Amino acid sequence: MRTLVLIVVLAALLSIPAFAQKNDAVEKNCKKCHSTAIIYNKKYDIAKWDATIERMKKNGLAISADDEKTVKDFLYTLKK
Repeated sequence: MRTLVLIVVLAALLSIPAFAQKNDAVEKNCKKCHSTAIIYNKKYDIAKWDATIERMKKNGLAISADDEKTVKDFLYTLKK
């Protein structure tokens, strides 16, 4: 029985979604307005991420150029 429980727990841990890999720049800049779990679960392509970030900037996101690059580089890895 313990072996079965261990297998189930390990399988669950191995199937943890991408948002388990947090990014400091995303946490610092995006969490101000909404849950970062929403962001980490998105599977946008590069163009959609760029458009989303531009929309957030128009909505008041103040982000440094370095943080923007870091955020984009990370988010691009979340695409399908």
